[in-house]
Amino acid sequence: MRFSGYTTQDVREQAFNGEIIGRKDLQYFQYPHSERSLSDALRSMMRNPEHPPLYNLLARFWMQLIPIEHSARTFSIFLSILAIACLYWLCLELFDSSLTASIAIALFAVSPLRILSAQNATQYSCWTVTIFLSGIALLRAIRENTLKSWLWYSLSLALTFYTHLFSAPVAIAQALYVILLERLKITRTVVSYLRGGQAS
Repeated sequence: MRFSGYTTQDVREQAFNGEIIGRKDLQYFQYPHSERSLSDALRSMMRNPEHPPLYNLLARFWMQLIPIEHSARTFSIFLSILAIACLYWLCLELFDSSLTASIAIALFAVSPLRILSAQNATQYSCWTVTIFLSGIALLRAIRENTLKSWLWYSLSLALTFYTHLFSAPVAIAQALYVILLERLKITRTVVSYLRGGQAS
């Protein structure tokens, strides 16, 4: 409903009118229509702040681009496949080994949790992609230590927070990784990380 710009109150007022409600009547509220704009979708999302807006907005655009039944679920499937590619890239950045990356994506591809999240129209597949991208960006920023690379990392981490509220542990783990990598010394890399991309 949030993708389409409807709130629970809207559905109650329009659908629950004392008559029998059919499946198609309820499905009407699950797809974007011309009568509900992007601002309506944003309004419905603001009434549910427990769900950050990135996934919902991307899913709405996907549903408008591919107007088929269960298009929201196809978006989660697409993101789940994209997560496999991102994990492969992350493993290459971490281990510089295509064998290690291949083993990692083989295990990830058959993970029951990943398969379950790919089947549901929820933000978990999107969150997985943003976590992998922030890890990739962090490793590249540590290696290059340029303003541009740290800004890319900051952007990818921000996208992670706009996807799920539980992204704080991810940011903390990445901060600890940088500090431990530099052997608990305040180096240029640590300073760049703490400044949020202002590499010297």
